[in-house]
Amino acid sequence: MTKGKRLKLLIKTLGLTQQEVADRFGIDRSLISILCKDKQNISNLMLYALSKEFGVNPTWLLTGEGEMFLPGRDPRNVEKSRKPNGIQVIEGSVEEYPHITTIEQIYRTKWYHSLPNEAQYVVNAIDELRDKEALLALKKLAVAGIQKQRAEEEIRRINESIDDEEKVQKKGQAG
Repeated sequence: MTKGKRLKLLIKTLGLTQQEVADRFGIDRSLISILCKDKQNISNLMLYALSKEFGVNPTWLLTGEGEMFLPGRDPRNVEKSRKPNGIQVIEGSVEEYPHITTIEQIYRTKWYHSLPNEAQYVVNAIDELRDKEALLALKKLAVAGIQKQRAEEEIRRINESIDDEEKVQKKGQAG
């Protein structure tokens, strides 16, 4: 069975249409159709999105090996109420999954799922980037952002300290 046929089977198993899957990801239905027909490879980002949204086992989707869904993520067996925001983090250590990549191991951590969506996007983008110049540019942006944030926090702390001193002085003058 090809990747595309496994994707079709996944969609059918979930009881969804290609349009509904496309709508969940904010993409055109034609891309799902192209993937189902094996006219294009499934990108790491799409693989991650399918895994996060539906609990699909990436190894199964790519190779046909293993179960269709990750442990504890089979929607046929898991009550939706046990999955806050549709996400259920797999417990256990990454050593239990030696066949998956480091980034997939990161995706399975509570830390990753506790990140805001913007931060998750950055982690995903880093995994997709292969161009060293683009990675260096991203690093520079991140460092600049962190330095700006730290400077703003330091300024806020200094301003609070000055405000506290002024309050003490005013109290002393009034008393």
